Amino acid sequence: MSRHLSWRKALAVPAAIALALGGAVLTAAPASAAEAGLTVTAPAQNSTVDSRTVTVTGSVFGGSTVIVYAADGTTPLARTNVGGSFGQPIDYSVQLPTYADDATVAQNIKVGGLFGGSGIPQVPVDFSLPAVAPVFSVTSPTEGQELGSRTVTFTGTGTDGSTVNVLDTNGDRVPGTTAAVVTGGQWTTTGTYADDAAVAQTVNVNQLTGGAGRGEETVNFTLPTTVPAQTFAVTSPTEGQQLGSRTVTFTGTGTDGSTVNVLDTNGDRVPGTTAAVVTGGQWTTTGTYADDAAVAQTVNVNQVTGGAGRGEQTVNFTLPVNTVLGAPSITSPTEGQTVVGDRVTFTGTGEPGAYIGLLTVPTAALDEVSANARAAAEPADPADDILVDENGQWSVTLAFAPNAYTTVAIQSTVPAPTEVDQISAPSEPVSFTLAAAPAAVAPGAATPPAANAGNSLASTGVDGTAFIGLSALLMLGGAALLVVRKRRAQLS
Repeated sequence: MSRHLSWRKALAVPAAIALALGGAVLTAAPASAAEAGLTVTAPAQNSTVDSRTVTVTGSVFGGSTVIVYAADGTTPLARTNVGGSFGQPIDYSVQLPTYADDATVAQNIKVGGLFGGSGIPQVPVDFSLPAVAPVFSVTSPTEGQELGSRTVTFTGTGTDGSTVNVLDTNGDRVPGTTAAVVTGGQWTTTGTYADDAAVAQTVNVNQLTGGAGRGEETVNFTLPTTVPAQTFAVTSPTEGQQLGSRTVTFTGTGTDGSTVNVLDTNGDRVPGTTAAVVTGGQWTTTGTYADDAAVAQTVNVNQVTGGAGRGEQTVNFTLPVNTVLGAPSITSPTEGQTVVGDRVTFTGTGEPGAYIGLLTVPTAALDEVSANARAAAEPADPADDILVDENGQWSVTLAFAPNAYTTVAIQSTVPAPTEVDQISAPSEPVSFTLAAAPAAVAPGAATPPAANAGNSLASTGVDGTAFIGLSALLMLGGAALLVVRKRRAQLS
């Protein structure tokens, strides 16, 4: 072997060693961050970033791959391949996926990667995300909602400390609302629309944060139709009233165009009544209770306006006892009897507890039925009821002027009946003559004329001709008998 070749070999050995050593250096360099040149400039350690979309920046040797891992150091979030000269520091930038609104504020990442086929030691970074600002919204009323009241509560979400304004389409604040302050991410304000405000409404709701707008929303909704003020009431019968007839007229006030129903406690319409229509603010309907209906009655009266109830009232009242009385009788005086004196005691029979009405007129007046006949006035002196006792007997003594009279009696279950059906048929008429008692005349003295001769009723001051003729009275179904004098039974 020549010396020259040996030299060349000798020279080659150090070169091979040097290359080998260089290779060792290159492959070993990624084991050290300083050797890979990896730095992280953002986010800074323990800083708070401005957005939930975070960008990681720094520098690394050219030819590296930068990988950002989650806090566990194994879950990759994002990566980038860095170009440039091999082994020279090059800037890099990696944008991470946006953190969700419900992600915790405190975050940790680890930045590492690959260089020359080997891993780059990871650099941990702690930072904080910004808090999620509440999203401005209107939660009530909702778009297109049909409301049940003209008083509307507006609610929603927003940024704490901001103010929210609810404005109409003219830019004016909805009446009653105020500049609502957002507290705890929530706001609320209430307004009331006028009765004549349109049913269809639109509001523009805006949020002001720090003097500048930070949200706006438009909402359309529908108000209810205005219902006129209700004046529903039942005016008759009144609560607790004792009625004189089983035919009852119900009356009251209400809203024009509404219908009023008079129902019993079973919810059925009172017989004979109809759905009364309110006209001019008034309504009326009449019903008749059956003979066997209970005396104590309750009705539920309701008003329906536009298909919905707009008023209800309950009324309790009492019907008259449905006792059909027969005609009473007159037992004294008897037919054709002549009574002497200025007083007549009338007796008779009737239904125990009933009230007697007695009509006594001069017999000569029976045929005086004319258009000029007039009803009698009540006697001026106190009048008591003529009451049938428990034995079915009645009696009353009245004063009359001498004359020929005819009398009839009726009876009723009430002391002052107002309906024909509350009065019995009249008794058989009794005609009698009241003759003046003979006056004692001194010897030689002239006989004095009869006192109060004619039709005058001495004790009562009532002119006999003032009574309606008996035939006319009977044609009136007995109602006119109520004008006669009534006295409580005076039992002898």
